[in-house]
Amino acid sequence: MKKLLQTIYYYTRTERIGILVLCLLSLVVLYLPRLFPLIRPPQNYDFTDFQAQIAALQPTAEATPTQIERFPFDPNTIELEKWQQLGVSRKVAQTILNFRKKGGRFYKKQDLQKIYGLSPATYDSLANYIKIPTPSSPLAATFPIKDKSPTRFPFDPNTVSKEELLQLGLSKKVASTWVNFRNKGGVFQKLHDVKKIYGLSEKQYQALKPLITLPEPAGRDTGQANANIPIEAIPISYERPTIAIDINQAEATDWEQLRGIGPAYARRIMNFREKLGGFISIDQVAETYQLPESTFQAIRPFLRSSPIKQPIKINHADAKTLQSHPFLNWKEAKAIVNYRFQHGKFSQVDDLHALHALSKETILRIGPYLSFE
Repeated sequence: MKKLLQTIYYYTRTERIGILVLCLLSLVVLYLPRLFPLIRPPQNYDFTDFQAQIAALQPTAEATPTQIERFPFDPNTIELEKWQQLGVSRKVAQTILNFRKKGGRFYKKQDLQKIYGLSPATYDSLANYIKIPTPSSPLAATFPIKDKSPTRFPFDPNTVSKEELLQLGLSKKVASTWVNFRNKGGVFQKLHDVKKIYGLSEKQYQALKPLITLPEPAGRDTGQANANIPIEAIPISYERPTIAIDINQAEATDWEQLRGIGPAYARRIMNFREKLGGFISIDQVAETYQLPESTFQAIRPFLRSSPIKQPIKINHADAKTLQSHPFLNWKEAKAIVNYRFQHGKFSQVDDLHALHALSKETILRIGPYLSFE
């Protein structure tokens, strides 16, 4: 038994030394924290300044109690310092000023609740002190203006400037629509025509109506017989030279010579013609994006047709080329290419009826644009 224990617990000299060193290191690590204060005495650090800086960076609620002062105020005019005196934080006060600078306005005291960052408790403490002046002018009630009340003065709708329309209380959008209508040749012939300006509400029209001075031409019927004539149908005040143009040869400047066609419509017509490869008929011009029917009917007598310039070679075009045409989608273009690969070239338009992916209407529309060479 003794020999067995000696065999199990026998260590070499190197192993005994290693165990001794390990025990010594364990004792050093265990007692080192207790010995450290004896080696280096503790030092007293002053964190007062650091703590003061941290406290300065901490966000305050909205104001300290000593800063709060209550007094009647108009949220549309009060400045930053006054907001802070009322107990509103500088950050929230700056948000309000930015809102006003961008054109925002408080029409009732409840509007202040929509300001981001303003707590309900702060609003409740301010609600009784909010005083927003009530406009005395009828126009002011109809047209709220950002910085000043509307000015009332007689005006001729055919000559009034955009700045004067803004002074009358109209928004920039409505004033621009008004002036753009005149720039395109529109004329206000009757008082009722003003009501047809896009964006002008009934209340705005009623407020402006007493101020409109519209001289009637001699001999013109001033009754309401034509009150329902659309504004687009009002005769324009100038004559634009009108020439006959070729729908497939005309340039943008040629289209602009037609009455009612400006640079924007001319570009749309040209772009649509380019995508089609040319107009097959005069009536196709009417399919131009957002071209009014009344404008097309007005220019139709001055349009002349001609053969298209760029027919599609259906037996050579790839699917991407076919799909670029407005009358074909990707599925239909791919079906044409696959059928051609399996059955050979197309010889006539009727061959397309064998494709289930193409409707009769599509074949009828795309047919004139195809070349079977």
